[in-house]
Amino acid sequence: EILLSPSYQLTPVAELCLFEANRSIHVHQVINPALESGHDVISDRFDDASTVYQSIVGGIPLETVLLLNRVATEGIHPDLTFLLDADHKATRNYVTHTEFGKPDRIEPRPTEKQIRTIEGYRALQLIFPERIKLIPFIEGKPELMHQKIREYVDRLIEDRLRFE
Repeated sequence: EILLSPSYQLTPVAELCLFEANRSIHVHQVINPALESGHDVISDRFDDASTVYQSIVGGIPLETVLLLNRVATEGIHPDLTFLLDADHKATRNYVTHTEFGKPDRIEPRPTEKQIRTIEGYRALQLIFPERIKLIPFIEGKPELMHQKIREYVDRLIEDRLRFE
């Protein structure tokens, strides 16, 4: 509630610490036990979100965010990350949280910050192309985006089976 509620005014550092605390709990209680049991884990967000939102957009030094990411995640990284790539106009049509009767504290960011967020994710994809796969957003065609994601996942599974 504190992270998303528009009634709380958080500093960028407070926001980062709360996200990292939440991520640490999730890694410790959910992700690591699943991995240790031999399961694959699918997550809708991970530490790239903090790298973009709190560093690239929020202005916290990149090395600080990367260090806290490493601590919170206990050093684990996704094998694959999918970036659904859309311009800021297309994303305005998809408000994801209205838990407080209005958009959350993060969604109503000004257009300038939305554009920097999109550019930040695209920059990360250029830095980590082997891990971050760009999936073009196609309005009204989720099956095409699903098909592209499935191709990458199937390839990852085939590669794993080849090495077992």
